[in-house]
Formats: sequence, C-alpha cells, structure tokens
Amino acid sequence: MVKLQQALSYKYTDKEGKIKQHYKNSLNIPDDAIEKLGWSKGEELDFEIEHNTLKVKPRRAILRKQVTS
Repeated sequence: MVKLQQALSYKYTDKEGKIKQHYKNSLNIPDDAIEKLGWSKGEELDFEIEHNTLKVKPRRAILRKQVTS
C-alpha cells in the first residue's frame, strides 16, 4: 500500500500579520516496490498528471532519453 502523508514544513507571518503555514507532501512507497523499480533512496524523480493519475519516473530515465534522441 502506498500512503500519502502531509507534514508542516514551516510557518511565517505575512505582511498583514497573518500566520501562514506551508506543508510538504510525501508518498510512502513499500521497499519491495522500490527494489522492483531499481530506484535508490535520494534519487530525483519527475512526475506528470494525466487523466487524474500521478505518474512518477526517475529523472535519470528522462535524461537518458534526451541524450539518445
């Protein structure tokens, strides 16, 4: 199961004195899925949204495709 989580990233006070909060969202992907994909921790990923679906790809695959084209 993949789980979407949200955590407070930082707070600040805007020009009108209102406290603003910014959050980070993260996907927790099971280790066995990461192994099957051949991904490594800390690897940069790119994404696209298509038909209400999030597609995630390693950045290295995109760079490789650009070099060979």
